Amino acid sequence: MGESFYDAVSDFPIYKDILYNSTDSQGTDHSTICASINKKSFKSGYDNCSKVLKYLKHIQGNGNGKDNYIAKGCKYLNYWLYDEEHSQYVTTNNISDFYNELQQSSNHYLEPDLCKDDFKKIEEYIFKDIKELYNLYENLYRFHYSHSTRNSCHNVETCVQIYEKYKNDCLDGKNKKLCNELENFRLRYNDVMKLKDECNGVKKMLPPYKAYNLTVIITIPVTATLVISFVAFILNKVKKIYI
Repeated sequence: MGESFYDAVSDFPIYKDILYNSTDSQGTDHSTICASINKKSFKSGYDNCSKVLKYLKHIQGNGNGKDNYIAKGCKYLNYWLYDEEHSQYVTTNNISDFYNELQQSSNHYLEPDLCKDDFKKIEEYIFKDIKELYNLYENLYRFHYSHSTRNSCHNVETCVQIYEKYKNDCLDGKNKKLCNELENFRLRYNDVMKLKDECNGVKKMLPPYKAYNLTVIITIPVTATLVISFVAFILNKVKKIYI
């Protein structure tokens, strides 16, 4: 489960905006739903519980026809709750217990299968990787959609600093899941910087740090050479027969 976060983290900044800006068009009173779980789950009380409910209602209502939209939204919420737990805003140690309790209290406000299997424990090493990747994508997202590029150059400076931290690990072939996603981030960063070239002194292109399989790289030309030699030998034999 935890490893699937690597495939979803690039979209987390979008879901963050949804979480912090969702509204309830039905005007539902969340106080009844949240009252029974506030003390157990949220130190910050009603606001966070209500925020989660509105977020889930939003992704539930906007997921039709969108590939993996709900699944990625559930993964972001799982990550956000863990991050809040590390920040001591969430008091429960079991995110899935909180979600099950939320579902039971919601009285059909949410679909029963929404995010049903997506709230799991995130291993600490995976959580740290995802937090770093999220910081990369979040900073690039804020830079890309900023109305004032020059005032957001610090965002891409942060991207470069985080990316370069992993140079040696990735070149040495360590932590392939992380490094594969760093390569995806590099490509996106380079595309964005082609469109917004207003930050002096900031790298416009990030170099690749992804390690490649040297055995494969060496084997391909050697194999090609052997095949060419074999074909040349056969052609030479055929030529001698018909002379």
